[in-house]
Amino acid sequence: MTSWTTADIPPQNGRRAVITGATGRLGLETALALALPCACGTDRKH
Repeated sequence: MTSWTTADIPPQNGRRAVITGATGRLGLETALALALPCACGTDRKH
């Protein structure tokens, strides 16, 4: 079995994505791999 890397991601030109959880772990790594801007918030009420 071969290892998967971000080089295996096909070109994403012309696509849009919404990634939840982009402040940490898998969501953050996904956003970084796809070179996407991150809009982060919190569900904490003040």
